[in-house]
Amino acid sequence: MTATAVVGVVMAAAAAAAADGASTGSAAAPRFACIETAAEAELRLDLGAGEGGVWRGELTLTTVAGTSELGGTAYDMSKAGAKGRKPPKLRLKPKPVSDAQRAEALQALTIAAARPEQGMDCDSPVPQSVKLSWTCASGNQKTGGELSFEGDRCGPKTTGYVRAVGIADWAATLLKRHGAR
Repeated sequence: MTATAVVGVVMAAAAAAAADGASTGSAAAPRFACIETAAEAELRLDLGAGEGGVWRGELTLTTVAGTSELGGTAYDMSKAGAKGRKPPKLRLKPKPVSDAQRAEALQALTIAAARPEQGMDCDSPVPQSVKLSWTCASGNQKTGGELSFEGDRCGPKTTGYVRAVGIADWAATLLKRHGAR
């Protein structure tokens, strides 16, 4: 599949997710879609988990002159210890990513940000926060924005979905997929 075909698939997926998000009150998907096509762009996630966001992380996806780079840090909350013990921290030094890898990452983020939330009921919630910000530039046109999500992370056997947790898990998975240690 060519990069142009991948972009088309991702944009179709983003449109579908946006349509789904619009029916659930989320307009997240179309807001950062410019990251996919802009010649110059930056997508940044500021992550916080634990009381007061004590376990902080960040992820940056940057495109300059058509070349994309991914880097950042995130706590692997899937391996958080019992009784609030500190989970392992994933680190990825900035590294190049292909257009297809960027498109795949943005598609997954779009789905995580637009997915309808379902209530979670847990005994020992861990607060999770995500601030998503972006800037895009094509020619003389610049756009940007930010979204914030907050929710509680529950144990692995809990059902439900919270966008803050879904996006934070997306960030950790993306860093791992690209070699974070």
